[in-house]
Amino acid sequence: MNKDFYYNDVNDLDNNGKLPNAFKTGLATASFVISLLNLVFCACMGSFITAPLSIIFGIVSLATHRGGKVFAILGIVISVISAVVFCLYMSVAVKIAPDMIYFQENSTEIISEYEKDGTIPEQFEKYRSAEYDKYWKSMGCDDFDGFFKVWIDTYKSRYGYSAPSVPDGSESTPSVPEIPDNDRDREELVDL
Repeated sequence: MNKDFYYNDVNDLDNNGKLPNAFKTGLATASFVISLLNLVFCACMGSFITAPLSIIFGIVSLATHRGGKVFAILGIVISVISAVVFCLYMSVAVKIAPDMIYFQENSTEIISEYEKDGTIPEQFEKYRSAEYDKYWKSMGCDDFDGFFKVWIDTYKSRYGYSAPSVPDGSESTPSVPEIPDNDRDREELVDL
């Protein structure tokens, strides 16, 4: 086989006509570096691509005996750990995503009702179950009610929420700002 065909620079070959170790360990090094980046950013959506890519690079490096065995093994192990952590994050996110979307869409009503009489929507009643208590305790709350209060307070302070004022005690709905009519604005600009 003519090695010059595959490698443009003959000077890259050592005296025996073989590739030096620097070229052989490329896949193992790539596997290790990608796995470290994946571990640092394990909660990002890029893990769908980087974890399998790092595992493939490591396996190919080990299977072809290219060198860098330690880097290849570390790359595979770290990528598997990152993939497991990412899958755990995603499984939790998929379970609670509908509830978070519901809260976001109805935050004004939920916060108003909670401040008025401590009502927690039925959507969140399942979190009062004893199986979730370990999560609330790990966040410094005794139960879901304590967590929900902290959640509401944090949401209000972060997004500058203030309850709509009702002067005479009657209920009212918050006013929605008027959205300008783009067609009318265009006609006014044309007239100018």
